[in-house]
This record gives sequence, C-alpha cells and structure tokens, in this order.
Amino acid sequence: MNTNKTLLAIFSLTINLLFSQVVINEIHYNPATSQGSDNYFEFLELHNSGDVDADIAGWEFSTAIGHTFAAGSTVPAGGYLVIA
Repeated sequence: MNTNKTLLAIFSLTINLLFSQVVINEIHYNPATSQGSDNYFEFLELHNSGDVDADIAGWEFSTAIGHTFAAGSTVPAGGYLVIA
C-alpha cells in the first residue's frame, strides 16, 4: 500500500466534502401505482448550490441504490444531477 497516495486521496476527499455544496435535493421513492413500476419512476436528485463545479468522482450510494460515480463525474455550479 502506498501511504502517500492514500493520504492524498483522504485529504482530497476531505477538502472536497468541506467545500462541497452538493445535497440530495429531491427523493422520489415508491411512486403511485398509477405512474407505473417503481423501477421506472424512482429517482434521487442532487443539487450543487455552490459557485463552482463539484467533483463527485468516487462518491457512492451504498444502501438500496448501489451506485458509485465514475472518474470525471461532476455536478455543475448551480446545477442538478438525477440518479434514476
């Protein structure tokens, strides 16, 4: 294990989280049956209320959704990202 790389990764994640303005803005869970299958209509919406793009590479949802954001994933300043 490369200690310097590990420390740099932890430092980068910590700085990113401290200055991040990304929040879960909306959750659409278990929609009405009149809409159709949950598989097609459930989603989470992220919002970046900050003034700069937010790097979310490596962020993950590990319960119920099971999604990790790929390298290069960002939420633009003032923007939204939907996970469906």
